[in-house]
Amino acid sequence: MFTKVLLCCILAVAASAPVEEYPPQPYSFSYDTTDEFGTRLTREETGDANNYKVGSYSYTDPSGITRTVKYTADAEG
Repeated sequence: MFTKVLLCCILAVAASAPVEEYPPQPYSFSYDTTDEFGTRLTREETGDANNYKVGSYSYTDPSGITRTVKYTADAEG
């Protein structure tokens, strides 16, 4: 029994090792493609060193209407 308790304690200590956190890195990406059914898909996003993100994505629905979503993720939500 003592061996099992000791093993559980060792595993708990090993699992609680600190995780290194790295500061956010600025980035930017985008794509514009069409799938095999002719649906156009686009996306673009940028992120800064404060971990704020701004972007949008869109697609063309089956009736030919382009649907676009724009978003911002920052300290406000």
